[in-house]
Amino acid sequence: KLRTAALGIVRDLSFLNTGNHEKDLIDILFDSISNCHQSIKEILLQHLFLLIQGSEDVVNRLLKLMLENVTLTCDILTAIEGFELSADNKEKVRQHVLSNILPAASTKDLPTVIKFLVNTTDDSNAAVTVDEFRKNLIVVSPQYVEDTLTLSDTDFFVILEIKKALQFNSYFCKSFILALEFCNVEFGTLDVWALFCLYSIFPMKQKAQQMISKMSGKTLTTQSIIDAVTGHKKAIECISLSMIDLMNWMIGSNIDKVSKNGIVLASVLFGEIDDIGSLQDIVGTLLIQIEIGDDSNKEKVISILELLSIE
Repeated sequence: KLRTAALGIVRDLSFLNTGNHEKDLIDILFDSISNCHQSIKEILLQHLFLLIQGSEDVVNRLLKLMLENVTLTCDILTAIEGFELSADNKEKVRQHVLSNILPAASTKDLPTVIKFLVNTTDDSNAAVTVDEFRKNLIVVSPQYVEDTLTLSDTDFFVILEIKKALQFNSYFCKSFILALEFCNVEFGTLDVWALFCLYSIFPMKQKAQQMISKMSGKTLTTQSIIDAVTGHKKAIECISLSMIDLMNWMIGSNIDKVSKNGIVLASVLFGEIDDIGSLQDIVGTLLIQIEIGDDSNKEKVISILELLSIE
């Protein structure tokens, strides 16, 4: 009943002609948001763009509210996305979210925060966005619950959003590729998953292969692959078929460091995947490599199969 009443009030307010009294309406709305029930706060914020304009004053109030009440982060971002903001106000919001919200976002809010930042990424800010993602965005391990979303579930949604960003935002994709190519330290977990995602996007598959061939044994190490895959079952579910295909290509590579990484990937995937069909695909791929691979690879694959049979 409370929600229905609030929606009715919002509907009625949306038809008001505030004229020169918009400042008064802004004061009333933000005072209401500060003092009403949580569910009403969410409704008012989600429909705010229907009631007032996205002025600098409104943007500043929303950013202040975001710092004061982190539980409203997603609703405030929804409100901001509804406004037609000036270029300056849009950049102010982006900088605030990158600097203050992304590093401390809860598991529940993180997918929404990522989506907002990617949706507002263009050629002018793509490099900064990628740098902040690589610095602050941690692909987490499971077995911990915060709010209503487990970290394992967050894995799934984070990787899903990263893949979408790489696939549909060319500025973000180009900047991430450049960041990986110019990286001179061992890849972090997000970097490795970005490579996995690139491989899963058909137009980027060949580019991903070139990068993996060049980076294996340097920035893409066996340990970085182990760290990226271990404990991330939900993330693997996003692109499991593609990862098995990647494993197959890597094992069959004539570049020793690539094939070694492929064997390591096979081993850790086998330990993380629960689906019987996918496990059979991994074993089948390894058996094929014994038939068609060179002698050195055959020995490595046989040793992996022996290890998997023990597990």
